[in-house]
Amino acid sequence: MNNPVAILNGHGARGAVGTVAQEYLNHGATIGTVNASGLRGLLHRAGEEGVYGDAMRTQWEILNAMVARTRKRIPTFVSLGPVGDCYQPESAPTTVEARDFHERQAATAKTLDVTAACFETVNTIQEGIGIAKANQKIGMPCIISFVLDRKGKLLSGESLKDAIAAIDSATRNYPLGYGVNCCPVEALEPALRGCGKRGDRMILAYPNASSKSPRELEGGNEIITVRDPIHMARYLHYIAQKYGLRIISGCCGFSAHDIGLVSRAVRQGVMDAHLPLTDA
Repeated sequence: MNNPVAILNGHGARGAVGTVAQEYLNHGATIGTVNASGLRGLLHRAGEEGVYGDAMRTQWEILNAMVARTRKRIPTFVSLGPVGDCYQPESAPTTVEARDFHERQAATAKTLDVTAACFETVNTIQEGIGIAKANQKIGMPCIISFVLDRKGKLLSGESLKDAIAAIDSATRNYPLGYGVNCCPVEALEPALRGCGKRGDRMILAYPNASSKSPRELEGGNEIITVRDPIHMARYLHYIAQKYGLRIISGCCGFSAHDIGLVSRAVRQGVMDAHLPLTDA
C-alpha cells in the first residue's frame, strides 16, 4: 500500500495539489478546503491512524501556503466523509458506530487551524447524529452535509427537515449548520422548501453538474461537465438568496472556472429562478 504522505511529498505531487488550490482561489473561491474525505479508509485499517493524521496535515500545509500567497484572510474547512459508502444508506453505521469513528476524524481535524470540519455526503439521520455527538465531545465546530436524491430526500428516504430536527434535538443544536452536496440540482428547491422553519439551520449547498442520481454517477464512466455554466451560477445564487444560504458552490463536474462564475454571479448580484440546462 502506497503511503499517501510519501505520495504528497513526492516529485511534483505537492506542487500539483497546490496548483489546483491556487486555481480555485484565483477564480474567486472565498473558502479554502482540505479534501480529506478520501483518506478515511486509513481509519478502517489497523495501525494507519498516524498516517491518516500526517496526510491530513500535509494537505492542510499545502492549502495554507496557497492561501497565504493571496494575502487574504479566508475561512478554511476540512472536508470529511461518512464511515462507509456515500451512496449506500442500507449499510450505514449505527449512531454509536458513527460516533466512535467520527470522533477520530474530528480529533485529527481539531489539530489543524481550520474554521470547521465539514462532514459531507452523509446519507442517514443516524449517522448524522453520531457525527454531531463526536464533534460535540471533541469540541470541534462542524457542519453536516447530506446527499439527496432528485426529489430532495436523503438516500435513506428521510426528509432534510427531519434530519435537522433529530440531530439538533440530540445535541442541543451543536452543529454550526447543515448543507447538501453531491446531489442533482433539481433536489435543492424541494429539499430547502420542505425544511420550513428548520431552513434557518441550512448554510450551504453544492450540487452536481449532472441531474442523474448519485448512485448512477458512481457506477458510470462518463465525464460530467456543467452544460450551462452561466445559468447554473445564477440559479445557485438565486437559491442562496431565497433560502438564506451562506455558502454555495459545485460538486462533481464543476471546474474552477465554473466556481468562478458562481462567485461572479454573487458579486454582480445576478440570479435566475429557472433550473439550468443539465444532462436531464
